[in-house]
Amino acid sequence: MARSNAVPSFVTVSETAPGGVLARHVLRLAWPSVAEQLFFGLAQVFILTIVGGLGADAIAAVGVSNQLQWFFVSGFFALGAGATTIVARSVGAGDADTARAALRQAAVATAALAALVAAVGATLARPAVRVMGLEGAAADMAVPYLRFLFAGIPLSATAMCLGASLRGAGDTHTPMLVNAVGTALNVLVAYLLVGGRMGLPALGLPGAGLSFLLSGLWGCMAFLVATATGRCGLNVSSWSRYRPDLGLLRRILNVGIPSAAEQLAMSFGILMFVRVVTSLGMTTYAAHQIAVNLTNLTFPITMGFAISATALVGQSLGARKPRLAERYAYMARMLAFGLVTAMSLVFALWSLPLARMYTTDTRVTALASTALRMAAISQPGLALYAVLAGALRGAGDTRWPLYLTLVGIWGVRLSLGYLGALALSLGLYGVWGAIACDQWARAILVIFRFRSRRWQTIRV
Repeated sequence: MARSNAVPSFVTVSETAPGGVLARHVLRLAWPSVAEQLFFGLAQVFILTIVGGLGADAIAAVGVSNQLQWFFVSGFFALGAGATTIVARSVGAGDADTARAALRQAAVATAALAALVAAVGATLARPAVRVMGLEGAAADMAVPYLRFLFAGIPLSATAMCLGASLRGAGDTHTPMLVNAVGTALNVLVAYLLVGGRMGLPALGLPGAGLSFLLSGLWGCMAFLVATATGRCGLNVSSWSRYRPDLGLLRRILNVGIPSAAEQLAMSFGILMFVRVVTSLGMTTYAAHQIAVNLTNLTFPITMGFAISATALVGQSLGARKPRLAERYAYMARMLAFGLVTAMSLVFALWSLPLARMYTTDTRVTALASTALRMAAISQPGLALYAVLAGALRGAGDTRWPLYLTLVGIWGVRLSLGYLGALALSLGLYGVWGAIACDQWARAILVIFRFRSRRWQTIRV
């Protein structure tokens, strides 16, 4: 990790700067995050193809377990998202001391709370997979895998918080490098342990869980070393002198709690949606999971540009340049939408060959191909929503993404999913039709909120 104690200055330009200058700034922040998320997305693809050799039950077990683990992790967005906004505003205002303090307070609180959540989650692993509709071999395979995921939560949540804070400061390179190594480690260990290669024991799904735990350990330690030694955008050299700062924690939580509520609402809603899909049978759910896994490859683009919008909007408002914040957000939205639309065309045109990468089961690949073609409709809407919601979070307007999630996931996706998939017996057509309606509804609504410019007056 190259030494870079100074935070990049993206807000010294004029509010009327040419679009090309803004595009370069957006891309400078976005591309490391896109690459980082792409590494993660590809890792998930590789791991699922590795696990796919164990059968459809293993694919279903991984899908449900990952959703459960994500639900438990979602609450930590209160600290990570709050720290990101406070750090970005502080950097924009030239207050590096507050930025460093916010990172330190959020990371320590995350580690402490995550340990408690991990213990509870591991205890509830078996009843949780039963509630989600897994039975027989799929449930038996999911439980030990899920317990490894929970064991890694304190490490991965702390690393996630540290990385989010650095991105708020404008340092997207350090998180990219740390997480690139972590995802490579995750894939390598899963490859060796799931099937038992190079003389190592064949552990099956627990091998994939162990690989997640080890990659989380790497990420946490690497971020701590980078921040303690100054080899990143924020030099936090006083970890040993940490003292709770309730005032700063309160500021972090005031901004972050709506983001945590948003993620919890989304995760719980998606869990309920997964329950609808699993009721269609394990073959259908395995096909659905393959489509989800592939469309997650657009997630790096949406998240990368959303992260860029969050940092640039937060820093611009900290520098008291609201017009610059608005222009950065629109530039990030335009770039993300174009790239995601191009990837969606790939999904639509080559859906069957892509599905065949995972399994030779013709029933699963045919269903997955259908789901992937429908998924291509929804992805551009997701890009529009994600980037502008990221811009709102950078401004501290974290309540509106929560409201839109409640409308989209709970009001649109769940109701239409149940109606289409079960009541009208449309199967995956009903499932992915509901997803498309949800994502486009949120995209349209977030555009109206952003155009109101009320986010420009929020204090954090």
